[in-house]
Amino acid sequence: MIRNKLLQVLTEPNERWLATDRRASRRMKSFDWPSQTVFSNDSAPGLSVLEVIAPDRPGLLTIIGQVFFRHKLRLHNAKISTLGERVEDVFFITDRNDQMIVDADLIAKIEADLKTELDEHRQQ
Repeated sequence: MIRNKLLQVLTEPNERWLATDRRASRRMKSFDWPSQTVFSNDSAPGLSVLEVIAPDRPGLLTIIGQVFFRHKLRLHNAKISTLGERVEDVFFITDRNDQMIVDADLIAKIEADLKTELDEHRQQ
């Protein structure tokens, strides 16, 4: 069963196989606010740093991982912090060739996709 599921995920990567079906609690919904991203290239030598600040909810890291996968980003390290209902996650990333991400259009697209995906799933 595991083998078949892995083959299915690998052959159809655009599907949301890892999406969670759990809902946010009523208490968590009261802390609903838009996500924020901060991108920098001057904090870690050779790595781009992406900070994501968002309300905590089930499946949050899955959504972020799917955006990274779609943009072919490589994750080198992460600092995951959950402060009550708020997450402040820092990701150290590069492109698929282990180069810092310097293209302003790509940075804007990554940030926009993250905000769209995270905010789309806020109330679910």
